[in-house]
Amino acid sequence: MKGQETNNSAIRTVITIVILALATLFSLAIEAFGVRIENIVLVYTVALIIIIAEMKSPFYGLFSTVVITLLYSFLFLDPKYDIKLQDLNSYVSLFSFLIVEIVVNTLIYRMQQQSKRSDRNERQMKSLFEFSQGLLAVTGKEIVAYGEKSVEELTSRKLLFCDEYGVPMQPLKEEDDFIDLASIAHEYAWCIKNGKTCGYKENRFPDLTVKILPMTGSDGVCFGAILVDCSDGNVSKDDYAFLLTLTSQLTLALDKERALKASFRGAPATEN
Repeated sequence: MKGQETNNSAIRTVITIVILALATLFSLAIEAFGVRIENIVLVYTVALIIIIAEMKSPFYGLFSTVVITLLYSFLFLDPKYDIKLQDLNSYVSLFSFLIVEIVVNTLIYRMQQQSKRSDRNERQMKSLFEFSQGLLAVTGKEIVAYGEKSVEELTSRKLLFCDEYGVPMQPLKEEDDFIDLASIAHEYAWCIKNGKTCGYKENRFPDLTVKILPMTGSDGVCFGAILVDCSDGNVSKDDYAFLLTLTSQLTLALDKERALKASFRGAPATEN
């Protein structure tokens, strides 16, 4: 996997250099025909846009901006083929060129990030809808099994559902060894008592490698908690918000199941 990433980076670097080389050769060619220097700025700007759009990485945009600025100064500003500029106008021209390239780089990168965010939100909304539909088809202990499997697939995080006493709601699997329940008994009890999220990067017990998300019913009683593995340390705000939405849906489903069981227990016996 690491070797593949290295190969991809090498390929992107080669493509970036080729695009810069072609833009430079084209600029030299049109300059030979007496084209004004402002058009050369446009050629390099187009090359930068292509690089940012294709590479989809701020590193290549920044790298290209620096290289383009150096090439522009060395090849097209007087005195040519010298790193020293001739007069104030040359410095102003170079500075203006650099600002233009930086602005283009920043704007396109922001547009790409916004597009990625929109695509991710669309996928998450679709996943949330399918997840909610799936919850309607399960009852009892199936809710926990379905919830663990689905949320783990959607968020790539291990989960563990426990009742108010810290006992797993279903038999432990091999992959559930991401946390020793006995070692966090105090923290878990605090979460159940206060009905507040604690654990990884929260106000309470931030050094834990798990987040403890309380499951509070409509009656205000905390009937358990969901433990989320955060040992890899990569929990963005967007991912966390999606995770909370999924676990909230699960909490509602389990709470309805509790209420249904309570109504059956409280119902008068029927006479034969």
